[in-house]
Amino acid sequence: MAVVATVSALVLGLLISNANSSFRALGGDVTTLSAQILRLDNILRRYGPDTNPARETLTFASTTRRHTDCSSGSKIPCLN
Repeated sequence: MAVVATVSALVLGLLISNANSSFRALGGDVTTLSAQILRLDNILRRYGPDTNPARETLTFASTTRRHTDCSSGSKIPCLN
């Protein structure tokens, strides 16, 4: 009986560890992508008003992507 409990605890611990690693990796990807979008927006802003259509497209695309990913049950963590 003790062996079964030990093996079960080991399997459960490995399962939780794996889930935590996946969550951290996806969270890091989201953070990196967000930083890259902000950096691109700042670069476009420095080029002046001629880049406003591109900035609006970037804002629309990133907002639409966030709402689509959060509503479709994707694996990407969503902040509501």
